[in-house]
Formats: sequence, C-alpha cells, structure tokens
Amino acid sequence: MSRHKVLCTLCGAALWTLPLPAQSLLEWKGLIHGPHAVGFSTATVVDSTRTIAAPRDFLGRPRPDYGQRPIHVAIWQPAESPTGGVEMTYSDYLPLLAWDTGSQSEGAAERQVAELRYIQAVTPLAGPADHAAVDRLGSQRVWARRDARPAAGRFPVLIYAPGSGYPAFDNSVLFEYLARYGYVVVSSPSIGPDARRMPGSLSGLEAQTRDLEFLAGYVQTLPQVDAERIGTAGFSWGGIPSVLFALANTRVRAVISLDGVIRESQSLTLARTFVRFKPERLRVPLLVLTTAPDHAIPGFADESFLDQVRFAEVTRAVIPGVDHHDFGSMSSLLRRASQPGKVRDWAPATAGYEAICTLTLEFLDVHLKGGGARELSPSSAVKAACNVSIRQPEKAPPSAGDFLEVLDTDGAARATELVRTAVKEDPDAVSTLAAAINQAGYELLFAGRTRDAITILTLGVEIAPESFDASDSLGEAYLAAGEPDQARASYLDARSKLEKARGLAPDIRARYVASADRGLAAAEAGRRKTATPPPG
Repeated sequence: MSRHKVLCTLCGAALWTLPLPAQSLLEWKGLIHGPHAVGFSTATVVDSTRTIAAPRDFLGRPRPDYGQRPIHVAIWQPAESPTGGVEMTYSDYLPLLAWDTGSQSEGAAERQVAELRYIQAVTPLAGPADHAAVDRLGSQRVWARRDARPAAGRFPVLIYAPGSGYPAFDNSVLFEYLARYGYVVVSSPSIGPDARRMPGSLSGLEAQTRDLEFLAGYVQTLPQVDAERIGTAGFSWGGIPSVLFALANTRVRAVISLDGVIRESQSLTLARTFVRFKPERLRVPLLVLTTAPDHAIPGFADESFLDQVRFAEVTRAVIPGVDHHDFGSMSSLLRRASQPGKVRDWAPATAGYEAICTLTLEFLDVHLKGGGARELSPSSAVKAACNVSIRQPEKAPPSAGDFLEVLDTDGAARATELVRTAVKEDPDAVSTLAAAINQAGYELLFAGRTRDAITILTLGVEIAPESFDASDSLGEAYLAAGEPDQARASYLDARSKLEKARGLAPDIRARYVASADRGLAAAEAGRRKTATPPPG
C-alpha cells in the first residue's frame, strides 16, 4: 500500500464542562479526570545482569556504590477508591530526585539536596525566590494517593523514558491523567551506566534502553498489568531508547515521542551506530508530538528517521505555543513558579500540554485498548488548536525471520514465491533477505536437502544478480548435487562478478577468488570423471 496523508486541523473551542475535584492537575485545570482514582507506589529492584560503576575509581579507591544495577521504579495506576491510601502533594514527588545509584534517600538533608537538584535542573543560578517557588508548588495537592489499593482488573501499561538525567516523575501530570483513564504507568530515572549523570553517548543510550527492557520484565510481576498491551513513550533524550526498546520487544504495541531526539541530527547520528536502530523495522504505530518550528530547539528538524519509518502508521502532531521543556510537567511547573506571568504568557503552553495529554490518551486508547480496529480521530478531544497528520503504513515485506519460518513450515517453493512477490513490490527488501537466503541455502545443504538448497540459492542469485557470493554459494550446491556443468557455470559467474566489483577490500577479493578457483577445479574434476567411461 502506498503512503498517503490524512490531514485534519483540530481547532480550539473548549469542550470540557465537567468540574474538577479539589485536587486538580496543578496548572492544567482543563484536563478532566477519568473514572478511576490514582494510586502511586515506588520500589527499588535490582538488575542482576548489570553492575553500576566499576569496583574502584581511577585512583584505585573503592567505590561504595559499586554493585548490581538498581532500578528505582515509580508506578502510577488505577486505584480502587479516591479516599484510599495517603493523600499526596507535589512535594511528595521531590524525594525521588534523591534516587541515585543507591536506595531512595530519606530525611531533611537528602530532601534539601533533592530540592536543589530540582531547581537547578531548570534554573542553574537559583536564588531565594526559586526556593520559595518550590515551596509554593510543593504544597499543591495532586491526584495520586500513595499506596492506594489497585483497582480490580488488568490494565494496559505505558513504560516511560524520562529526558536525559531526569527523574522518574518528570511527567507526573501526564501519568496521573493516564492512570485515571485506566493505564498503569511505570517509569525509572534516567541514570547513566556508571553514575547519576546520563552521558550523551552510546553507553548512555544503551543504559536507558536496557532499563526499559528490564521494566518490561518487571511489569509482568504486577497483577494489575496486562503485559500483552504495552506502550512506550520517551521525552527528549528518552525518545531514542523508547524506539530501541520497541524494536526489540514485540509486546510493544505503540510508541510515543514527546519532542524526542528522533528528530535531532546529532542524536540520530549517534543512534545509527546501534546495529538494531533500524527505523524501517518499526511495525507498530508511532505518535510524534513536536513543537511548532518557531519554538523548536536548533537541530530538531531532522526528518530522516520518520522518512525511514515506512511500515508503521505515523501520527504527527504539531503543538503551537509550547517550548521543548513544556512537554514535561516537572520542568514546566518549576519555570511557571519561578517565572511569573509578566515574563511569559503561559496560556498557550497550558493549552498545548493539555492537548499533548489528550492526544496521548486517545492514541493509546486506539492502539492498546481498541485492538487496532479503530482509527485515531482526535477532532473532538483537543482544547487548543493542534495540527495533526496521519500517514498510513506501506505494506511491509517479510523479514528474514518470516522467510525462514515459511521455509521451515511450508517448504522451499512457498518461501521462494514469498520472496519474489516481496521484492517485486519493494526492491529494497533485497537487502534484508539476501543474507538470510544464503544462510538458509547452506543449512539445507548441510542437512542433505540438496535440491531445496539449489532452489533457495538460485533465488539468491535471482534477487541479487550482482552478488558474487550468491553465485559462489550456488556453485557449491551444484557440486554437492553432482552437477559439475552447472557448478562450473556458477563459479565462472562468480569470477566475472568479482572482476567487475569495485571498492572490494583486497583480502576479501582474494578470498572469494580462491574459493571460485577451487570450485572451478572441483567442477572440472567432476566433468572429467563423468566423461570417463567406467572400466570393463
């Protein structure tokens, strides 16, 4: 199916009329609560497959934090009763800033350090007014209640990747909102591979990706989670780990990028050094929420990743009036508290974040609750003006795994037919399938299924006519079948392709030339043998 765009403009009349309860979602009073109460809980678990830091520092001193990697988990979930558990204010989230490479810290001193980290995350030159702003913010009630009894039933789950170095509650308003509508949200802080600091490097991307993968296993221990209905979302730096996680886990049914670095040039260059960062392999719906161009951070306009996501539905939403940090409630709240209205009119950003929350909920409702049967139709759900486009996916070719599975279950002829159809519809599928075809041919050859091996390796030459390796492999199959003439023709074909090949490393060229020459010699010996009449 070819790509096409469905465009709709969602314009701004307010549709919400229901009153909010006493505990509102802080600055975002246009968000309407769902039918559930919200429970909040935390846990510290250990990923025993990894360590944090090294046993000793560069100067040889023992590191007290060395050991198995702790994963500090924050959970927002539908709760049984709006009066269960312990009432919370926003200040109850702040101790999560003290989550480091050890246990969650408690006490006045740790709380003071956590508060300073919070302030300096957005306002590095913090003054007394900023501390007072945090105090005012911290006194506000939130929807969540600590340790409230979970609601009955099993709910879809969103596994969230915070921005670089951000804590688990960096989007707590969104999390509470989703929990009220029947989602479990699980998040852990963005911590580097060996320290609190998250490096902007491959090791940092890998650390956060593996944390998400660990959380995917952890949520399966929660009785209120339906682990077959998983979505993932990432804010800013967390946008790439969430995609890497989705590419590795077929339980993930939806991906959300909150102004993620999947559109930032330097981060994409870094991510492409991962072997598994293959946008064309994404098969699940993707929601990309971005700032308008006049609010974008420089570099956040690289469309190459989205251009490569050809086989997944891509929903794009451009949110006017919001800056990059308005996509996360934590940094937005502090800036609102420390930068009063005379510095900035926050109304557009408020409306924009409400649109972000609403679109996120509707997207998840379609793809995690609707079984993929419905189409996203957000026209009646957004308070602020929001431009949305939906690009339908192209028909995906079979993967290498699909080809091998059909070969095993339906035979060589059916697998060959599948590949020919796929390559005809999408010539780029050759790059994905050629290596699998060659591997399968040799497996058949070693299993004694010589005719099937010839069928499959002939297919390899057909779809990759310039590949000397494909012709060399086919020659080997013909030799095994006792057909020296056909083997000789294949090896001569490989020799000819080698002579035309450009940019081939000398050692690689020499290896294939030697292989072709050995094959030619074996084919010639076979021809002489068949030409000599038997004695007597």
